[in-house]
Amino acid sequence: MLTFLGVLLFWAVFLLDLSSPLGIADGMLYIAPVAVSLWIPGKRYLFVSAGAASGLIVLGYFLSPPGGEFWVVCVNRVMSIIVVWTMAMTCLLQKRTQEVLARKSVYVNLLQDVAIAANEARMLPEAIQISLDKVCEATGWPVGHAYLFPGDDKSVLEPSNIWHLDNPAQFEVFVRVTEGALMRRGVGLPGRVLESGKPAWIIDVTRDPNFPRAKQAGDIGVKGGFAFPILVGKEAAGVLEFFSGRAEEPDEALLNVMEHVGAQLGRVIERDRSEINQRLARENLETGIGERTAELSRANQRLHHEIAEHKRAEAKLERLNRQYDLILTSAAEGIFGLDLRGNFTFVNPAAAQALGYDNPEIIGKSLEAVLPGGMAGNGASSQSPSPIYGALRDYISFREAGDYFRRKDGSRFPADYTCTSSMEDGKIVGAVVTFQDIAERKRAEKQREEALANYEHVNNELLEFAYVVSHDLKEPVRGIASLGQWIAEDYAGKFDDAGRQQMQLLLDNARRMHKLIDGILAYSRIGRDRLEKSTLDSAEVVATVLNSLAIPKNIRVATEGAFPAVLFHLIHLEQVFQNLIGNAVKHLGKPEGEIVVSCRDAGEAWEFCVRDNGVGIPERHFERIFKLFQTLNKSDNYADSTGIGLSLVKKILDTHGEEVWVESAIGQGTSFFFTISKTFEKEPLNNAR
Repeated sequence: MLTFLGVLLFWAVFLLDLSSPLGIADGMLYIAPVAVSLWIPGKRYLFVSAGAASGLIVLGYFLSPPGGEFWVVCVNRVMSIIVVWTMAMTCLLQKRTQEVLARKSVYVNLLQDVAIAANEARMLPEAIQISLDKVCEATGWPVGHAYLFPGDDKSVLEPSNIWHLDNPAQFEVFVRVTEGALMRRGVGLPGRVLESGKPAWIIDVTRDPNFPRAKQAGDIGVKGGFAFPILVGKEAAGVLEFFSGRAEEPDEALLNVMEHVGAQLGRVIERDRSEINQRLARENLETGIGERTAELSRANQRLHHEIAEHKRAEAKLERLNRQYDLILTSAAEGIFGLDLRGNFTFVNPAAAQALGYDNPEIIGKSLEAVLPGGMAGNGASSQSPSPIYGALRDYISFREAGDYFRRKDGSRFPADYTCTSSMEDGKIVGAVVTFQDIAERKRAEKQREEALANYEHVNNELLEFAYVVSHDLKEPVRGIASLGQWIAEDYAGKFDDAGRQQMQLLLDNARRMHKLIDGILAYSRIGRDRLEKSTLDSAEVVATVLNSLAIPKNIRVATEGAFPAVLFHLIHLEQVFQNLIGNAVKHLGKPEGEIVVSCRDAGEAWEFCVRDNGVGIPERHFERIFKLFQTLNKSDNYADSTGIGLSLVKKILDTHGEEVWVESAIGQGTSFFFTISKTFEKEPLNNAR
């Protein structure tokens, strides 16, 4: 509307100029449409109107009616142009003054808004968000963002999630790049501000060598940028950065205002810190008052209970003294105490009786007076001090076995005793000695040794008897077997079927009797021979046993797992595998069979297994099969079974301190397990008895 009015004024003045003679200074009237620019925003109308007025003044010189002298006309026209441009410059200065005043007003309002936000915001992020929005609104810049410290580390700035974005889609790339960019001192726009503590301005961030985010993304959507610190005193607590979509020249006035904005936000941090300190101080004061009150209450309670506690302590001490006297009186072992000089301080009845003294008589006597000699009475001629004196010098506790104590009448008795230093407040005040008369135990040990010697003698006689009996029994059995074999061969044609069957039964029983005698002899030897163990390859032992056995073609024997090296008696281990595998072959009971020998790691021991797929064993016979002369099958197919094999296995493994057991299911097969310890030897059973 104002521009239209200015155009109308131009036409009016131009028409008036054309209708007036040149001698009249009508050119002065062109200042009217130029003056309209004072009310029209911007500078374009101002310069266009001043240029148009100058052109129309010159054009009027040629088009206006003649009049006046030439020099007067020229002066009028020149003065008109000067006046027009003077008015234009005046309007320009007025506009700039108005812009400065308007900007100052905006900045003042901005400072007021930030101050209000700083005072009213409950938390720092809220105050920062309001400040970003207000600064972007006042400057017209579309992007605002806050960098803050991650915890106590003041050397690096971390991007926050506090943003002002006029158009989020336009600046999506810049936001994504910023979210992953940590800024150290001197690096990037926030880093410069952090290092200097002052606001900073970049005309075009895409051309700035120290703006890493421009290198990470080719087109980040921003160019001009400035930033300022959040100041707490002289310390930067964060950085606010702002960006424009176009290159911007530095505005020192704006940076000065932003420095004040940063100080206003710093007051929020100071206020938060002050509130936290006040709260902590109040809490500490309240806690201190509560603790002091509670302490006074507890002290009052302690004062109320001290008298009762003192009485209870006295009663308890009296009970303890009675219990102490009762324990000393009723203890079967002898107990006495010594002070630092080695004098008796107390002695219980058992000790006084054993030493041949009355209780009052022994109190106050020295150790050497009651137990003369060195080792508490061990030999009257000994000149070395008793080891009991060591407990009076150093804090020790020791036990002596098989020493001798001396009675008042001079007789001696064997005793085991224990001596322990007595401590009070960290200092040695004496020693306590507990002893026991072991004369009866010595006599019992002697009787036991004599019985063991007699038992060993009987065992040796039994072993010799077993050898003699086995030798004497083998001779007639071999004779019967040989004679039967000769008769069967010489009179083979004279026997009928019943005779041949009876003769074969005779030969089988003779062979079985021979095996039975060998089995009894082997069984009697287990535990009597010296167990000379050696490191054995269990795989080689199994292979040797399999090669020595006559395995029928209808039975397949396999091994599973890794067989380790073991510490064992070679002959015994071969006997174990031979009897277990032979037992599986003998009692398989099926046309086709399979026997598997395996080993697995069972922790502290190796667990071996001999498994078959035979007819199985009823669970009620699991213990019976390991007993001597026990066999489950009495049919003709098992006539040569002596019932000694599994008993022999059990006795061998018992002798070595190992275990053997069986698992079986009827019709599915049987598994015999036994163990061999790994890196240590179990104490073998004394089966020689």
